[in-house]
Amino acid sequence: MNRLLALVLKIFHRISQPVESDKDYFAMPFYQELVYNNWLFDIAKIYDIVAVYGQSNPVLVKSIVEGVFENDKRYVQDFKEGVDTIISMLKKSFSASLKVSDMMMNAGVIQRTRSEQDDIIRRLMLDYVEIMSNVEFTTTFFPEAMLETVRSTSLPLFMANVYCLMAGPVKELWMKESQIR
Repeated sequence: MNRLLALVLKIFHRISQPVESDKDYFAMPFYQELVYNNWLFDIAKIYDIVAVYGQSNPVLVKSIVEGVFENDKRYVQDFKEGVDTIISMLKKSFSASLKVSDMMMNAGVIQRTRSEQDDIIRRLMLDYVEIMSNVEFTTTFFPEAMLETVRSTSLPLFMANVYCLMAGPVKELWMKESQIR
């Protein structure tokens, strides 16, 4: 299995470079169309490569990611759209969780069982953990310009707000679940 994983990583590395041989290179417009239009890379796949190979092959993975962004600027726009999608998803999840937080303090109008409230909070926390993992991957493996893209959005502030506002309900949920065990 390790040989297969190593081979797949080498293939991704090869695809991330417009090099045909030591002397021959693909023409950049041809290479860009070949890779981008055939979805050989997309933002989700880049994060998957980082997640699978990042710890064991950080230098090679960083080279792959930098090559993708350097060789075709459309990936920069795709990344920005991905960050916007993350923000929208987190806001929607957070909004539902705030309603749950209010309900826990008997201020809610919406009727939900305690189990439904707990599930909403769990989903928000799972989303939050995934987003934090992706932010860590971005800071470790992506070009600095991509980190600047994240910094220029409301994502860092919004994530801090989620953490601060959900600390009480999450702690209460954790305490409840630890008593069950």
